[in-house]
Amino acid sequence: MIGGLVEAPPRRGTLLVVDDEEGVRASFRVLLKDEFTVLEAEDGEQALEVLRRHEVDVVMLDQRLPGEPGIDVLSRIKALDPLVVVVLARWLAATWRWRGSIGSSRRSRRRRPPSW
Repeated sequence: MIGGLVEAPPRRGTLLVVDDEEGVRASFRVLLKDEFTVLEAEDGEQALEVLRRHEVDVVMLDQRLPGEPGIDVLSRIKALDPLVVVVLARWLAATWRWRGSIGSSRRSRRRRPPSW
């Protein structure tokens, strides 16, 4: 309590993950659930609907979405909320698949010195 006012608890950040692959959305949900409120959308239209209903801080937006490409969705998101931070990526799904395959091919690669 400050000067007779009750302090509200700090607001958790809200992250919107926009990706058509459930595995990618589930990974973000599991990894970040303790620190953020994680919202999800499968495509651009769902993302815009979520943004109309919720206060979102950061949008993780996949470039390769069914229907409307992520770059087009980006301009619509910014028109709706110019202050939201948007991370546009072509690699969301590929990154999770790559992480799972690291151990299987590590021994077969030789390390090469950098080619500066």
